Amino acid sequence: MKSSRFFAAAVTAAALSASFSISSYAQSIGIKFADTEDVTFGTDSAGALGYAQENWNFFFTDWSGNIENDPVFDAGVIDSDGNPVGEALQDVTYGGNADPVHYDAANTWRSSVGNATPDDTLMNGYLDDGGDNQPYLNLSLSADSYSVYTVVVYVNGDGQNGPVGRYWLEEWTDSLTEGTVITDRIGISDNSYTGTFVQAGGSFSPTATPVDVDIPSGNYIVFENLTVRNLRIRSAGNGDPEDFGRGPLNAVQIVDTSNPEDSDGDGLPDTWEVANMLDPDDNGLNPNNNGVPGDPDNGAAGNPDGDGLSNLEEFERSTNPRNGDTDGDTLADEIEDDTGIWVSDTQTGTNPRIPDSDGDGLNDNIENNSGNFISAEDPGTNPNLADTDADMLPDDWEVANGFDPNSDVGDDGTAGDIDADFSPNIDELNAGTDPNDGDSDDDTLLDGYEDNTGTFVSETQTGTDPLDADTDGDTLADAVETAKGSYTDETDTGTDPNLADTDADFFRDDWEIANDRDPFDGVPLNVDQGGIGLNFGAAGANGGDAANSSLDPASITGIARQANWNNLLGAAGGPVSLLDDLGADSGATVTWTADEEWSNGVGIDPDGTLLVGWISANTGVENPITIEGIPYAGYDLVVYFNHDRITEDVDFGESNGAFPTVRLQETDSPTVGEVGSLVQQVATAAGDPDQVGSFYYIPGLTASTLNLFINSAGEEGSTDRGAITGIQLVATSGVLPFAITSIERTAAAPGLVDVTLTWNSEPDANYAVYASGDLKDWVEIDDTQSEGTSTSYTEFGVPVSDQRRYYKVELQ
Repeated sequence: MKSSRFFAAAVTAAALSASFSISSYAQSIGIKFADTEDVTFGTDSAGALGYAQENWNFFFTDWSGNIENDPVFDAGVIDSDGNPVGEALQDVTYGGNADPVHYDAANTWRSSVGNATPDDTLMNGYLDDGGDNQPYLNLSLSADSYSVYTVVVYVNGDGQNGPVGRYWLEEWTDSLTEGTVITDRIGISDNSYTGTFVQAGGSFSPTATPVDVDIPSGNYIVFENLTVRNLRIRSAGNGDPEDFGRGPLNAVQIVDTSNPEDSDGDGLPDTWEVANMLDPDDNGLNPNNNGVPGDPDNGAAGNPDGDGLSNLEEFERSTNPRNGDTDGDTLADEIEDDTGIWVSDTQTGTNPRIPDSDGDGLNDNIENNSGNFISAEDPGTNPNLADTDADMLPDDWEVANGFDPNSDVGDDGTAGDIDADFSPNIDELNAGTDPNDGDSDDDTLLDGYEDNTGTFVSETQTGTDPLDADTDGDTLADAVETAKGSYTDETDTGTDPNLADTDADFFRDDWEIANDRDPFDGVPLNVDQGGIGLNFGAAGANGGDAANSSLDPASITGIARQANWNNLLGAAGGPVSLLDDLGADSGATVTWTADEEWSNGVGIDPDGTLLVGWISANTGVENPITIEGIPYAGYDLVVYFNHDRITEDVDFGESNGAFPTVRLQETDSPTVGEVGSLVQQVATAAGDPDQVGSFYYIPGLTASTLNLFINSAGEEGSTDRGAITGIQLVATSGVLPFAITSIERTAAAPGLVDVTLTWNSEPDANYAVYASGDLKDWVEIDDTQSEGTSTSYTEFGVPVSDQRRYYKVELQ
């Protein structure tokens, strides 16, 4: 490896002075995103050097609102001259709305830059990935306009730890579906804007084989030589769920380069010269086109960074004429000739704008094409080939695992199996397992036996995930779930390691085993002895409607399948009389007070509808739900929960201690409207970050009144919305037996008392009340209508002289 391959030189903007115009293109369209409408540019000019413009278009929305499928700016978009862009952009229908511009994101956010200057305003506020929703901007250019154009993407992610985002362009045919990627995907690890624009890498043109490119820093990206008519600018956050990059989109420019101006006639477009701090009016000659001595650095033959490439060559390669190593890989731009063919260490064929030209995870400067593997720092590989030895094993994977990336023989080749786990190297690569460890997930099953098909065939073809010791997430290790269909002991449960609920009765295998239930019988709960279902969020808040959030009386859902669910409207209500599973008055009532009612989406089946609407606690204060007059001597309680955010949990409990308070993990609950959504969560009081599921089951209750509550738990350590979608009472002992439960005497007038009888009753029933002094002769003294599951009757003015008086009640 020759030292002549390494070169680095740069000139900072602070060291230069310029007296030329900061804008040198014919026309552009600037689109700026913000989270409020109180910021405008007017005629102020803003943007990176060479691209600054006036008349930016502002698109804004409430930061907390979804902006999916939201048409933009009915008033019309304008260009940098302030003219309508009707001739440049064409209207395309998006979800019933015709607009030339369309965007979608999780929400918008505001950074901490402030608005001291127009440039600061440009970099303050952005479309936000939100952790799970890639922002995009759709444009549709007219056929006869902007035939060649450049896109400038401005990004400033509010100081998020990196990588903060990845950016690329697509060509789309349908406005709401994924497009064809046409450029490399540029990842930026630091996009901080502190008053200075920093370009991320060189300029990027369309490519036939897009790759992921990582750039250490930069707050704007230039994509040039674009011709597609339907363009999508897309971004994505790249961090993990605990510390995600936002993938911010602050602003975008579409710059018309169809007829580039070249004021000094040196073959270098004015736009390019200005962006690279060269004088567009000086061709570098003596005399120059103005008849005065020129600065040679400004002309086509100039070489201000001293890297051996003229300005014209830098322009043709899209490299930076003021940085001898545009991509920062320690290889001079001059030797990275971008041919894709290695000739020598001074003609490497690599891309001078990308530090890893072949996208194999090994930077160009260490791939010296010697053919000799020395170490990870000197692998001897070809920087233009991601798989130097063409054995289908990428160079970086082979290097990382100690194989020779220049050899396809024996252990180094596709069929190698150095760890003797019956999984050859190519399978280890595809599965993501460790080729040097026969049991990557340490579950005592060889990687080669865990084929990750999801279907158990035999003990040597288990269907399980070789990277997860508990494939189905039921807390039973794959190795003990032998799928034989009968339980032996905790080391041989006989359950299916690919199914958390082997017998499909809604209850997880581990819970059934722990609670002495049979995990193989497939017998779910039922409402043979009665059931009451409560469906919250049925008012269709958040733009929904009750038809999409309510359950039809005939709809059957719940883990004990029942019809006649009670659709409850509003964040607070009651007392509301509750129907049972047969549609009769159960005698029970519910009263609830919550901070918010919400719904999102449409339930595409009854189970989905049960989960699309909810009530939530948002303030860290307990929100009560009181169910009174429960008619069952014994019953099981089920609570259902779901949310449209991924980090919001709920504390659920009963004020009188009928059951312990639990933290229900909404992080992994099914998304709104999904089918197959009723999955048990086996929660604990402390919470479990690995929980999955959308219902929690509490058996063996007897209280006729439940004083339930929900509380916002957020993710661990925070308070933010905690929501439930429904409650179900499943009778286990039927209605309470018919019996007089109390007789009370109350003094009335002198010598008289009032006698009150109370008995267990059936809802909507008639009862006759009889009295007797000797248990022989009975007289009906009244008949009365049931008051629910408990009914009272008072006989007034009974003489105290009646030493004995007997009562009986009969169902009519």
